[in-house]
Amino acid sequence: GLTADEDLQLTKWTDEAPESSGFDGIILSDLEYGVRSHHDQLRSLMPVFNDPAAPPAGTLAKRNRMLAESTAQETKQTHG
Repeated sequence: GLTADEDLQLTKWTDEAPESSGFDGIILSDLEYGVRSHHDQLRSLMPVFNDPAAPPAGTLAKRNRMLAESTAQETKQTHG
């Protein structure tokens, strides 16, 4: 029906908005900012969280260690 069509169009526009040159980003509420900060901290402590796909079962610790060492090497090279 008409309402469903309108909802579908709004959903499409919402998905397209971040691609627009007029999109300056979003403003987070205090709660959302806290969650984002928490997730950022987790990602800095556990580099494996930045991987787009989960590592195979039983390999998380090894993969995280490899990523942490790689990140440390890059930081050392960048900052001397």
